[in-house]
Amino acid sequence: IPNLFFAAVHYLLLSDESHSLAQYFSTVESRKSAAEPIFAEYRNFCIQNRDSLVGLLSFRRVQTNVVGRCAYLMPAFGIVSTPAEGRPLALIDVGTSAGLNLNWDKYRYSYSNGREFGHSDATVRLESEVVGKNFPELPDQYPEVASRVGIDLAPVDLTNPDDLLWSRSLIWPEHPHRASVFDAAAAILTQNPPTLFSGDALDLLPGILETVPDGAVPCVFHCHTLNQFTPQARESFREIIETASEIQTVYLVSAEGGTLVVSRCDSGEWDVLARANCDPHGWWVEWLEGVGS
Repeated sequence: IPNLFFAAVHYLLLSDESHSLAQYFSTVESRKSAAEPIFAEYRNFCIQNRDSLVGLLSFRRVQTNVVGRCAYLMPAFGIVSTPAEGRPLALIDVGTSAGLNLNWDKYRYSYSNGREFGHSDATVRLESEVVGKNFPELPDQYPEVASRVGIDLAPVDLTNPDDLLWSRSLIWPEHPHRASVFDAAAAILTQNPPTLFSGDALDLLPGILETVPDGAVPCVFHCHTLNQFTPQARESFREIIETASEIQTVYLVSAEGGTLVVSRCDSGEWDVLARANCDPHGWWVEWLEGVGS
């Protein structure tokens, strides 16, 4: 997997920034242009560190946590809060990685249409372009969050320095802004840690939905996760939500393949609240239906 290999090299360079190859990486320093020919030096570095690279490739995985996706998640949660009549949200992030997106309400958002949300002194600041004229009619304040739960086959523990460095290595070296946003979000996470569960979502989700805090509204969300499910697993995922909706309404925010869908399931019946096209990293969002102008 190319991204895994590149991240492994990046990891070694972040671990030892004294190597001359690191000078080409903007996440380390910017004294040299990344456009300069570096293949020979890159190749030599990989040969010299073959054993370390093979070791990393044997157990590490490409498991990113793109904080920029909150640029479309935040409005989606605002859309949910209206039919939920302002009740607190019980957030459940499927494929959560480190859980950074569960802290979406700790961040500041600026959109190209002039709309801004969040505390002005927030350390995580996200910018996103609004394509078209539509934009959701959002409440003045963020919806209250009653609980934050993440599910992942192998949750990332950012309190572990090695896991933190690996997660940092997965961000492409030519994206220093993404790296700085990640660092700020990781710092917030240490002060506001969500509850993360390790295992298969199909096994864990039913029990988590049964333990939603009293008075809260269950809101399941996933970003670029269900593409890793088999068709049968995707159907089972929907059936779990439909079964839970027999007891109380469940909201689902789905972001897959550049399409965002905000929906509600009540007594097994689905209702789409809003749709949008969106950049996978949240750089732009085009709201389509179910929102005001």
